[in-house]
Amino acid sequence: MPNPKQTDKIYSIVASGPVIIKDRKMLVVLDDKDSFLKFPGGKVFEGKTLKESCLIETKIEIGCDIKIIKELEPMMLWERPHTGEDIAVVLIHWLAKLKESQVPKKGKHTKEILWIDSDSKTWKGYELGPNVKYFLSRLKKEGLLR
Repeated sequence: MPNPKQTDKIYSIVASGPVIIKDRKMLVVLDDKDSFLKFPGGKVFEGKTLKESCLIETKIEIGCDIKIIKELEPMMLWERPHTGEDIAVVLIHWLAKLKESQVPKKGKHTKEILWIDSDSKTWKGYELGPNVKYFLSRLKKEGLLR
C-alpha cells in the first residue's frame, strides 16, 4: 500500500552526497540552514548527473575533491527534516574517500565539519540526520566504522 502522504506530494527534491570514510570515521557537516549533522552534498544540478552533482556540492561545502568508490542505497524521506515540510526527498548516497592529502575546510555555508564514529556520544550536541543515523549503524556492522 502506498504511503498516504505520497498522494499529497506536489514536487520532490533529489539530493546527492558522499558518505566519506577516513580512519574508520565518517565525515558530516552542519550548514547554516539546518540544525542537524548531515553528509555534504545537495540538490542535483539541472543538466548534471547524480554523480557530477555530488562532486560539485562536495567541493563547494568542504573544499575537497573526492573519489567515489561505489553507489550506496538511496533513501526516501516524506518530509524535509529541518522544516517538516510535506515533500518527497530522495537522498542519493555514494561511498567515497578524500583524494590524497586533501583536508576538509568550511565552505561558505558550512558551519562545522566533524569526523564521527558510532562511539561518539554527543556529536557536539547536534542531532544526526536520518540518513546519517542509518549509515552510521550499517557501516559499523560492515566494519568500515568504529
